[in-house]
Amino acid sequence: MLGRRRRTAVGAAAVVVWVALLVWSRDTFIFHDSWKYLFPMLYGMTQEATCSGFPLWLGKVDSGSPMLIYTISTSATQLLRVPVLYLIGCLQPDVQTALYIYKAHIATVYLAFSVSMYVLGRVLFERALSAMYLFVATLFAGLVLQTLHSDQAISVLFWWPWILSAIVLWSRHRSAPEGRWYFIGAVLCLGLQMLDQYPHFVVLPAAIGLTVAVMLWREEARMHRRELRRLWPAVVIVIVVGMQLWIIKQAIGDYLPSLRSSLHLDPRTFDETGFVQPTALIGALLPVTFLQRFEVFADGLSRLMSSDSWVMFPKLFRLRRGFMFQLDSVLFYLGFIPTVLVVAFAIRPRFREIRTWWIAVGGALLAVSLQETALYFVLLRLPFFDVFRSYALYAVFVVCALLVMSGYGFDAYLTLDREARRRLLRRSVGIVLAVTGLAFLALLMLGRIAGSTSMSLLWIDAAIIVIGTAAIWGAAESRRSERFTVGLIVVLVVSQSAYFVVAHRLLGISGRQVLERYRLDDNDSTPASDAPGLVLRKECHTLAQCYVSRRHTVSLRTDLQGTFLRSRREPMFQPGIEPAIVRALSGLTHPIFWFSHEAAAYSGTGDLVARLNAARDSIGDELRRVVYVSAQDLPSLEIQRERQRDEPRLLTIEQQPDLVRLRYETSAAVLLNASITYDEHWVARVNGRPIPVRRAYFNGLVVPVEAGRGEIVLSYESWPSRFVFATRCAGLLASLAVIAFAARAALRYRIADEDVVASVGPQSLSRSAAAPHG
Repeated sequence: MLGRRRRTAVGAAAVVVWVALLVWSRDTFIFHDSWKYLFPMLYGMTQEATCSGFPLWLGKVDSGSPMLIYTISTSATQLLRVPVLYLIGCLQPDVQTALYIYKAHIATVYLAFSVSMYVLGRVLFERALSAMYLFVATLFAGLVLQTLHSDQAISVLFWWPWILSAIVLWSRHRSAPEGRWYFIGAVLCLGLQMLDQYPHFVVLPAAIGLTVAVMLWREEARMHRRELRRLWPAVVIVIVVGMQLWIIKQAIGDYLPSLRSSLHLDPRTFDETGFVQPTALIGALLPVTFLQRFEVFADGLSRLMSSDSWVMFPKLFRLRRGFMFQLDSVLFYLGFIPTVLVVAFAIRPRFREIRTWWIAVGGALLAVSLQETALYFVLLRLPFFDVFRSYALYAVFVVCALLVMSGYGFDAYLTLDREARRRLLRRSVGIVLAVTGLAFLALLMLGRIAGSTSMSLLWIDAAIIVIGTAAIWGAAESRRSERFTVGLIVVLVVSQSAYFVVAHRLLGISGRQVLERYRLDDNDSTPASDAPGLVLRKECHTLAQCYVSRRHTVSLRTDLQGTFLRSRREPMFQPGIEPAIVRALSGLTHPIFWFSHEAAAYSGTGDLVARLNAARDSIGDELRRVVYVSAQDLPSLEIQRERQRDEPRLLTIEQQPDLVRLRYETSAAVLLNASITYDEHWVARVNGRPIPVRRAYFNGLVVPVEAGRGEIVLSYESWPSRFVFATRCAGLLASLAVIAFAARAALRYRIADEDVVASVGPQSLSRSAAAPHG
């Protein structure tokens, strides 16, 4: 058996190769969600940050919004994201430098996830070497490519290895004094995962896993239920998480995506993105050929689906074509050796309950991910679904489960006797080769239908399969399994590295090309003048430009290139409004801050649109003459009508995080307008006196100002936001203790009974004894 030093050397060598691949590909980007949307939005947040911290209000894009509405969808408070965002916010690097910092951050998060999978392996598997295999297999799986172009994939998985590890350790030590802290730690990690990306990514897998576990281990479930009274601190965590979700939902409820007029969607209108089609599984067997000829095969399948002779296809594939999005197909390639080991786990002798749990949970999540099953309609009944996500991404859970199953297969290889091992591996590789042959025939048929059967890179897939088969066959015939384990891991690293390189060659673009797609111009790299009266916003034409620009920007687009979320009361969303009015109220053709001489009431949105449209040719004069407010706000904005000797002036404008300070001069009382999204947490002080802030026009701010020289301070003071961020930080700090506690226990103990392999199943856990090992 490999000693600790040799295991560590194997893992370290794998990390060195992995880092070398990342260094080689440092200027190659697979242009998808991470670079289209997530990085620009996060970079936009950091531009308003300082070394003192982050603001509660993001005012640089459109007319502003609470940072709170971005935190979940961008994973802004993820454990390892907070430090890198703070670093970028403090250093304020240019966009190109920040691009590479963010890519290094994604790699760091993925490495941390792989380490957590190693810890999970030490908890689940009988041999420590199996955990090291799981670490390497995760490090080089196609999941890393998925993460490099859409890092939300790893965000929705980040806490799950720790959740499962803590649950297993609680089940194993539930009668010990420290046992309950494992359960409380699992609940804490579940709460943090719910607040990272999308809550239903936690609700559904947890419900499925718990249901299957209770069905398989009913007696043990009853035993665990007796311990629940000692676990009351977990209830406090659940309450705090629920409060955070409620606060965030209330905040997001006032905002809309630029792409559509409602947060609520009909999933029947969804296309390929976010779901899995059965054809995508071909990419798990012949990944290079699948990537290279993706569009040809998709065209062939589309023609086949429209053929009258294939009546079943229109019913089976209710899409314009049966293939999923090309860039997401990299997710499904585990590697040839891990795929064989997954099959080995599925057909190995004994451990029926363990196999049933993993296969049932993975199969259920795969079924939800398949658009053809229509099970995703159930998601509409889950809390927050329409608020946070418009499609399912459960396929990443399936891949994670398959990686763990391959680790179980590796553990079986190490623990079974020679004859059982030989029989298991031979059958497993035979099954995988047979299915791969069918996949090749399917691709050949689709290519012929599309009129092109060229597969120039098929030799790479063939080489990976031949070398992998030889390695598996050698392992099956080896008299001592431990001696061949390093060879298997080396073959895995080499084959996956080859796929990594080819995928980047086929799909990648340079960092310069990424910035070109942002459509930045010279003005985007320099802040706008803060001269009073000249504070205008710049129109942006891509989502990335809106957030990356150094200017205050506003988007008028209502497609995928529009900004992420904006107030539903924005002028651009009002039916029948003239474009000139939208541009003026958005700060494009009229200053963001200005004075009006009087206030007038409007009876409704239609009335306000009609009044403003009537003045479209002189909208600037109209805005300076009168500010329109609701009838209930009008009494608080009535000012003494005096003769103006001179036009009121703004002397200085100072914008800081969560605060705008304006110096003014006026010979008569006036009304200050600000093209800033109205929020009840805006507070105004005029010469030190608190003044009510009212809603102006559709969604602006208006404050009465007294005559003379003075100072106006607008500050955003939101206690709900402070509560969310304070409790989130406390949770992150507590999670460090959970990680340390669980990792220490996992590395220190193992299952002593060689006939019982630890699993998430309470039955095997309750029958096992723990003993120290190296």
